[in-house]
Order: sequence, then structure tokens, then C-alpha cells
Amino acid sequence: MPIVRMGGWVLAIEGDTNSSNDIIATLRRVYERVSGEDLVELIIHESREAMETFLRQEAERLGVVIDASFPVVHEAWTGVPRIHVVPQELRQLGDVGKAFLVHEAFHSILHGSLEYYIVTLPGSDEASWLAAYIAATSIKDLEVHMHMKRYGFKEELLLEKNYWEKTLGNKWGCSSPEELGDVLRAATIWIVLGEKPPLSEECSGKIEPLIKLYEELTRLDKRPWNYLDRAISETIGIVKALR
Repeated sequence: MPIVRMGGWVLAIEGDTNSSNDIIATLRRVYERVSGEDLVELIIHESREAMETFLRQEAERLGVVIDASFPVVHEAWTGVPRIHVVPQELRQLGDVGKAFLVHEAFHSILHGSLEYYIVTLPGSDEASWLAAYIAATSIKDLEVHMHMKRYGFKEELLLEKNYWEKTLGNKWGCSSPEELGDVLRAATIWIVLGEKPPLSEECSGKIEPLIKLYEELTRLDKRPWNYLDRAISETIGIVKALR
């Protein structure tokens, strides 16, 4: 397994390194700009099907859920931050693909241990699980976008913003827990940029308390992750109303 040192970070690469020079170069921009010392695994998959098969097997082996809806994914279920990528598919996205890769690299820096996957549920019902998942993933995205801005990756933030504008439109709805999760994660970009996300009037009425909470969390000294329980409490009522 080839090893590449990037500042204090060590990147262990599994897969075809000959087809991933541009991937490694993008990751180098992040890891050499952000101080830290840790091992990150980069797993290169030859196709989306191969990546999905690998992650499905890992999920079954570990008894967890791993989302593979993009051609680049970060997870740390083994206790080691791992970035999975399908280079050919990521390249088809152009600069947006590079922005997604930068996003996942920041996840590996900020959320590369099991503590970010172990969440106290407010109850044993499905609504509690959904609320915890939505709050945890959106809080982590909020932290990622805050750090992207802090370390000079505003261009990549704007590319992500443009992607979500095209994907979700200009009047975001949140009529289901799934939509709520997508909208809240995307909204963290607008919040970090000091802008109002383009919510529909109906959606805004439902999640305005959450938006205000996340805006507040960007101004506090402590990390937003420290207020996860508060975010879950705000989210669970919304989830129950949507089911």
C-alpha cells in the first residue's frame, strides 16, 4: 500500500494510484494547509458498483449504515478515517467533483474517529433515530463548511452551493424526513456564507428554529458538535410532524 506524507498527515492509498494523481493533488491542497497528524486511508474504486459493493459488505460486517450516494464518500467506522472515491465518475463532475473531494477531506480531519458515529438517541422509536441521523450529519457538514471557509476553500463552497441550487431548485421543500435531511445539510453552506437558504415558505415555517440554531452555532467558541443534543431536540419534533 503506497504511503504519501502531506504535512503532518499520512495518506495510505489502496487501489490504482496511476489513475488518481489529480485526486492526490487535490487532497494535498487540503492536508498541507491544515495542521494535524493522523493516518487517512484513500481507497480507490474502479466503478460505482465496486464501491457500493465494498461499502455494503463493510456495513454488513460492522453492523452499520454507510451512504454511497456520491462518487466520493468518507467514513470512519473502523476507527480510521477512510475516503472512498471513484476517480472516473468524480472527474465527470468537473470542478464540483473536486469540491466534493475537498469536503470529504475535511470530514476526515474533523470526524475521523468513532466518537462522531456514536450518538445518544432521545428515544427508541424511528423518529428518534431519524432525528439523530439528520442532526448529526448536518452538524458535521456545518463544521466542514466552516473549516472550508476558514482555510481558504471558499471557491469550493460556492461550487457546492451551485450544485445544490441546481439539485434542489430555488424554493426548497421539506415534506419528508429525507427531504429535511438534504435541505438542512445543504443549508449549512448558506449559513456559513452568511446568507439565507432558499427555503419555500412552508419549509421555512417548519425549520426556522433549526436554521437560527445553526446560525448561532457558527458564532460560538465551542464546536457545533458540542451542541448535538440540542440540535437533536430541535429536530425530533419536526421529524414527527413530517411522518
